[in-house]
Amino acid sequence: MRRSWAVAVAAAVAATVVACSSGPAPAPAASSAVSSAVSSPAAPSAATSGAGSSGPATGTSSGRATGSASPTTATSGTPASTAAGTASGTATSGTVSTSAPASASTSVSTSAPTRSASGSGTSAPVPTPTPGAFARVGLRPVTVPVTVVDTVKAGVKAFAVVTIHGRRWAFLVDTGATTTVLDAGVATSLGLAKVGTPTKGTTVGCSTAPQPVKVDDWSIGGQRLPASVLPAQPTDLGDQRVGGVPVGGLLGADLFYLYGTLRLDFRAGRMGLGVPVPAGRSSFPLDTQVQGGSVLVLARATVHGRPAGLVVDTGASISQISAEFAAAAGLRTVGPPVKVGSISCSVLQQPVTLDQVRIGGVDLPASLAGSSPSKVSDATRGRIQGLLGAPVLARYGTVTFDFVRDRVVLGS
Repeated sequence: MRRSWAVAVAAAVAATVVACSSGPAPAPAASSAVSSAVSSPAAPSAATSGAGSSGPATGTSSGRATGSASPTTATSGTPASTAAGTASGTATSGTVSTSAPASASTSVSTSAPTRSASGSGTSAPVPTPTPGAFARVGLRPVTVPVTVVDTVKAGVKAFAVVTIHGRRWAFLVDTGATTTVLDAGVATSLGLAKVGTPTKGTTVGCSTAPQPVKVDDWSIGGQRLPASVLPAQPTDLGDQRVGGVPVGGLLGADLFYLYGTLRLDFRAGRMGLGVPVPAGRSSFPLDTQVQGGSVLVLARATVHGRPAGLVVDTGASISQISAEFAAAAGLRTVGPPVKVGSISCSVLQQPVTLDQVRIGGVDLPASLAGSSPSKVSDATRGRIQGLLGAPVLARYGTVTFDFVRDRVVLGS
């Protein structure tokens, strides 16, 4: 069941293996998580958090990439993203009004503003954040190639090319990010206009200040996307490349939700947006939660017999579980703790084994997870205990997020 959430989800998710003691090989670097906050029902604010890993990603002859380039960013009070359009403080054509641009709370203007929906020159009402809303403003389903990073150090990640103001950028496909995020260097190089003042955010216990910027010319797969205001956050992506394309940020759940479906084929290297949902081998329910322009992709799981809220996160190159939950469930540790870091700081994580995870009627394969004290769990009073990362999802070859029916379909 979809519902707005009115609690802060201050993410603290791992990123890069910075250093480790001798012993077993360290767990792969972790990627994105979620950070969201709601100030009041009348003025919701949302946030995004991701995680990153070091080491450049370069293309190979097989079409895959080595290394990794996953961002880490958390924004609290991000402005309207793709989910609701452009925040300007006033309701004008092609914008979404907000009563408080400085705090980046999003509200759709009741005057039904319009914008060019697909580059055809026709205008359509700004879509409200409902699953599949893009279809109602003329955006068609699109399938694009993705470059899959799959290494011991980097874990599993998928990157799709996004064109912004005529320049190509590789974006991490990240359902764990509640909104789409730009690297601050990309925003600067493109001369994107700032909107309002920087907002407050958190990554792995560190403070950040993402700057909302206006993106009015961007596309994926040749299809132009509606003008939006997105958070721009300093990341470690400046020198990273995937398949020869510089990394520019991450595609968040807000974009996928508006298309209605996301189908990610790790084996074939393809991503479909708004495409039909396959029958699959199995499926499990989601509890997708929407607040303003941000979308939290959550599943209610049972981990070692205990209930656990897990963010289903294609941007996480390793699953995550809070240290408190791991201790209570008696999860088996693997090797010594490893030092992992985001763009701003680092934290020690203890690799643990998740070998009894069930969502709905699906028993998921065993995997490693990183465990550390979780601000997500603290902020939600134990409602969210961790992330279900890409390595688990990739074992099914294809994973499809069906936001219309609020479920994940595994396999094809």
